[in-house]
Amino acid sequence: MQCNADGITEPTGSAGGAWISILYPDRQTHPEGKDQPQALVGRGSRDAGDMAVHPHVKNSGVLLALLSVVAATVGDIQLAKGLKAAEHLNVESTILSPQIWFAVAILIGQLVLWLAALRRVELSVAVPLTSLNFILSDLLIPGQLQETVGTDQWLGAVLIVLGILLVVRDPDYQHR
Repeated sequence: MQCNADGITEPTGSAGGAWISILYPDRQTHPEGKDQPQALVGRGSRDAGDMAVHPHVKNSGVLLALLSVVAATVGDIQLAKGLKAAEHLNVESTILSPQIWFAVAILIGQLVLWLAALRRVELSVAVPLTSLNFILSDLLIPGQLQETVGTDQWLGAVLIVLGILLVVRDPDYQHR
């Protein structure tokens, strides 16, 4: 661990460098473990408040947000499966269940992906993408939890997809 220029403790080494590059796209980890800021093409000065972001960084933010949504959906389903399997157990046994901890690990990974996404893409774009959780849930729940998904739920999922397409394909978003 080392303190960066902002006084924040960060991990060092190869694994630490990987986490830093995911969470801080405008930083580059020096081979000797020194965290050094790296200017992004088209980003402009941070002090000037210019939030123009290079298109590759913006696209990676959308991809990270989508991966976060998938992880959230899978984590929620695993958590539900773990709780259903531990229905007859006491609270201590439920908390110690490997399936519950597997779900928690997935959800922690989801949080890391979400934080990385928010460093790269505007919140007004990232948050609507989380609505894909409803669609993925509708697709996965019948097979994973043996629950039924009704017509109204599928119609709602289609409307959600249309709304997401309106937000992400907004020409104003492309020029920000």
